[in-house]
Formats: sequence, C-alpha cells, structure tokens
Amino acid sequence: MLGAWSVAFGTGAEGVVAARPGAGSAAGGPGAPGSPGAVPDVADVADGRPISLTRSTFTPLLGATLRMTGEGDDFDVVLSQVNDLSPSAQGEEDRFALIFRAPAGQSLAQGIRTLHHERIGGAGMFVAPVGRPVGGVMYEAVFNRL
Repeated sequence: MLGAWSVAFGTGAEGVVAARPGAGSAAGGPGAPGSPGAVPDVADVADGRPISLTRSTFTPLLGATLRMTGEGDDFDVVLSQVNDLSPSAQGEEDRFALIFRAPAGQSLAQGIRTLHHERIGGAGMFVAPVGRPVGGVMYEAVFNRL
C-alpha cells in the first residue's frame, strides 16, 4: 500500500472555489447563493456562480462518477469516501478528506487535478495516491481550512 500526505489549495478563508467554465462573479450580499459562507446547492452551479467546496458539497456525491483531468491524465473516478480528519473534526464542513477510486492502470503521480461533475463544475485540488486495491488506484484530497 502506498502512503502519502495530500493537501488542498484554497483561495483565502473560503477555500477551494469551483465554477463552471465562463461563469461570472457571484452576486448578492453575505449568505446569498454563491457568496462566501453560503451553503452551496445545485442552483449555485447551475446559475454559473462559484461555490465554496465544503463537506456538504461532496456528501451527496458519494458513489458518483467524476472526471479527473490534469497533468496529462483524463479518466473517470468514483467518490468512495468523505472522511473526518480526526475525531475532534467530526462532521466539520471545512476539515475533511475525499477518497476517489480510479480504474487500475491509471497514473499514480500526485499533483493538482481538476475534478468535473455537474454539481461542482470543475474544481481544482491537490490529490495524492494512497493505495492500490485490487482492480484500482485510490486517491485522496484533504481539505483543512481552520
């Protein structure tokens, strides 16, 4: 089994931001859809406004197929887990880890990848390989915004 630390890069206190290609800026005041601190939902992405990536953004995507691109790779992965970073961070929106399963034979290089799904648009994050179960490769992305 491979072991690796992975981190997610962010934009200020709000963390990693995703948007559909050609999206405009978010409108509205604090708490408005697409604004910092708003809980993202499908409407945020459908309107082309950026969303903050939190635990609740990914939880409904458990078992969903996402497209992973970047560094010459382009393949489908399945979001298989949304994990707590520690017992003290249980359920925290800004402190969690994502585990993706890719088919066997995919690149094992860590790096910044873009994950594509209709709910989040395209979201850039640092992923690292963390295991090679039979028939696949596991990648992890860690979000730890304090």
